[in-house]
Amino acid sequence: MTPIDWLIVVVYFILTIGLGIFLSRKASKSMEDFFVSGRSLPWWLAGTSMAATTFPIDTPLYICGVVSSRGIAGNWEWWSFGISHVILIYIFSRLWRRSEIVTDAELTEMRYSGKTAAILRGTKAFLFALPINCIGIGYAMLAMVKVVDALELWQSLGIDPGENI
Repeated sequence: MTPIDWLIVVVYFILTIGLGIFLSRKASKSMEDFFVSGRSLPWWLAGTSMAATTFPIDTPLYICGVVSSRGIAGNWEWWSFGISHVILIYIFSRLWRRSEIVTDAELTEMRYSGKTAAILRGTKAFLFALPINCIGIGYAMLAMVKVVDALELWQSLGIDPGENI
């Protein structure tokens, strides 16, 4: 990477960290402030944010792999993700906003009650906390390593990654 590339990366990180520090003061007042900006965000922006969080750094790598292994018809898989996210944004996020809940655990408690709801919330918490998040984080870390290697960031820092990547 050239010095201008590094300058862009450093400026981006400084702006991102500055924005995070600035907004952390407002978000630390309550759970509603943290998760839904004190309910001041429009429903469509909250829904867009929810959809955007499901497209991490490994998404372009995944799409390239799908298309290379299945051909052009493999595009239907990721197009279906896009279509489902539009549905998420314009239908479900409005309903979530209207129900005045913050988390899906609140939705489960509102919809179901008693011991069955507690078992459902516990099962979902376990599944999302351990296997699903561990697999997702593993895929994202692998993708980050591949992107860093492809951009030769290790070499620009004087580090030889060797054959391990």
